[in-house]
Formats: sequence, C-alpha cells, structure tokens
Amino acid sequence: MRIKKIVYLFILFTSLFFILLLAQFLTTNEKQTLHHYLPSSVDVALKINNKKLLHRLGFDFLFFIDDLPIKEKPTASSLPPPTGIDAQQEIILYMDYYKDIQFIGALVHVHNPTHFRSFVEDQENMIGATNNGVGAMSIVPKNADSAFLTYMQLYLEDATIKNENRTKTRIGLANSHPKSILHAFIEGSPIGLVQDLTLEGFLDKNTLKITGKGKKNPTIDLIQSPKHFVYEASKPNALEIKAGKLADTVKGFIQTVLFENDYDFPEIASQHVFFYGFDLTQVNEKTILLPKFDGVIHFEETLPAAFLENYPKGPFDQNNPKTVSVGPVNYFIQPLSITELYIGKADNPRFVYYTPENYLSLEGNLETLLILEGDNFFAQVAAALPPVRNSRKFLQSVENFFLSTNFLEDGEVEIESILSFDENTVASLEIIKFLLRF
Repeated sequence: MRIKKIVYLFILFTSLFFILLLAQFLTTNEKQTLHHYLPSSVDVALKINNKKLLHRLGFDFLFFIDDLPIKEKPTASSLPPPTGIDAQQEIILYMDYYKDIQFIGALVHVHNPTHFRSFVEDQENMIGATNNGVGAMSIVPKNADSAFLTYMQLYLEDATIKNENRTKTRIGLANSHPKSILHAFIEGSPIGLVQDLTLEGFLDKNTLKITGKGKKNPTIDLIQSPKHFVYEASKPNALEIKAGKLADTVKGFIQTVLFENDYDFPEIASQHVFFYGFDLTQVNEKTILLPKFDGVIHFEETLPAAFLENYPKGPFDQNNPKTVSVGPVNYFIQPLSITELYIGKADNPRFVYYTPENYLSLEGNLETLLILEGDNFFAQVAAALPPVRNSRKFLQSVENFFLSTNFLEDGEVEIESILSFDENTVASLEIIKFLLRF
C-alpha cells in the first residue's frame, strides 16, 4: 500500500511539474509598448505578437505534431548565437525613407544589451542601438555613404526613446485584437484609393485569416460602370485577380515590353486577369520573365488613335487573331471598346459584361505566382532552386484562398482574406515545415 501511494505521489508531482513547465513556455510577461517608440515619419508598420504566436505554435506542436523535416538533432555548434532579443515579446517591423532611399527597420525588446550589440555588429550591413530594454536595428545598403550611416545611427538611437507624439501609425497599432498574431498599419498615399488601413491576422487550426478596415480616399470617386470581364480561365488552377488601379507594373509591361514604346497608353483604371504563371525566356540575349495570363485591361481614357488603327475594336476574329510576339512568346490582342483591351494566351476567349461589386478580389491557386516554365537552361535551374521549389510545395498544400474588399457607403473599406489547408492539416505546422526547409 505504501509503494502504491508513492507511485501515485510520483505521478502527481510529475504531472504538476509538466503543467508548470508547459505554462512557463506558453506564458510570457506583457510588454506590448513598442509602438510608442516608432519614429514619427513611419507610415507603414507590422507588429508581430509573439506571445500569441508562441501560444498557438506551442499548442499545435504538442498536440498535433507528426513529423518535421529535421534531418539531425542540432548540436551546440549548430545553434544560432545569442541575440539578446526577447523573442517571447512583440516585434515591430517598419518601413521608412531617408531622402529617396527606402530602408526597413525593426523594434525589439532586449533582455541582454551586450549580446544584442554583438549580434548587430556581427551582421553584414546592419546597424543598431539599444536603451532601457528597447532595441532598434536596420539593414542599410552596401553602398551607403558616411552621411547616410551617420543619419541612421542617430535615427536608431532616437527610436529607442519613447515618443509621445500621437501619429496615425502609433494609434493604428495601439489596439490590437487580443487573439491576433499580426497587426499591420498602412497610412497610404495621398493619391491612393485606400488610406489608414489596419490589417490583423488570426491563426486557427487549419486557417490563416486576415481582416482589415480602412478609409476610402474622399478625393477619388468610385463610380462603377459596366465593363468587360473574361468569362473563364483557359487553363486549370488559375489565380483570378480583379483589381483597381495598381502600380505602374502592368502599364509598363504593356507599353514597354509588348509594344516597345510604339504607343503612349493612358493610365489603367482596373483589370481582370486569370494568371497561370511565368515563361522564363531569352529576348535580345537577356533572360526575362513573361507573365502567362488572360486579361481585360480597363483604361481611364481612350486608347491611342494610332493603336486603334492597327488594332480596331470589335469582336474577336478567330480566323485572323491579332498577335504580339515577345521573343518566342505570343500574346493575342483585341480592343473590346475604345477604353478596354484584351491581352492573353487564349486564342478564343469569351467575355461577360456587367458592373463589378468588389474593387479588389483575388481567388484561386497561389502556386501560379511561382510557376516558372521554359525550355532553356535558366528556366530549369530557376524552377529547381530550393526557395522556389519549397515555396511551391507549400502553396500546393493550400486548399482555399480568397481576398475581397467591400466599400461601404460611409467611406469605410472592409477587407477579408482566408488561406486554408485541408481540414486534417494544422496551419501553424505547415508554416513551420515550410520555414525549416530553407
């Protein structure tokens, strides 16, 4: 009987020890104050809530883990050097400018200033500063001159001192949802469509969900009118993109790559694209990426008269389709109206005509963003590179993805995005496996 009691006590104390150890691992002290240290000039920032992230990862690791791609146990010599950073606390990444030079910085909690300084000094092209448990660091360009380095050192030292100015970015990051693992704030351009945008990420068993709110720029009118859209994808597993005015990348591709600056195209108002991947090919002895897609581009103004003379608007001529060649890659071209242009790989596309409800939406196969095809050596090498191969494998495991926006009458903008895996898959572990493959 005495032995039996001893066994019970041993089991009880072992269980209590395990619970206390687990609680210590999953519980951290709250120090979520780093947004007070953001420089006043920062208008784009991302807060990573490591406490909630560790809770989620710790729970999933203990109860759902099956295998991780670790080939051998880490040894003392293979472990990373101490950084002095308290990884159990929040981290804030931000973007800022010095004159026309863009740089990325980070704010962290520091529990060992000596280790933190050594860590920063050992990193190439990194400078940093620490004060009273707060650390600031930034990666600088290799060719940075002494004036820029001097400015950055003073900038980072100033970033370790609490700033009481109530900037939009600090206010935007001040009230994170208690369950969010990511919280981003983007002030937006004065001429941009959406401003003061707040996005938060939530990690559940098999789903990563992002929700957000912003404000529509009151100087821009969103008068939706009927437009042409591509009816369906010509290839399976496409990524469908409906978007308003984007960066000049699309216009640059049309004007510079497709038509070699023969025409001066107007600004793009919106676009609808089914995207299939990239052709990696050589043009004029240069290796370039050419997108594979079927899309309708909606311009703000009338297409150039000289362009419409060579490519008259009207129904698609299946017997004599207009094409443009970039090296060995062909695109079919057809103006659908004086402000709408079809460009694509399909030689017999179908279109629909309606007024869109969402200004921005993405849905479908994210893997297409990393599909690189081509017959040359560079295409084969690029597709076999570990970052590309591993990223494609990760995106192949995504079962459902969509992102949509909703513009409300009061000027508010709502954003929702969901990335989900198979119901038997744990999202956090898929992300861990992806990161450990590098």
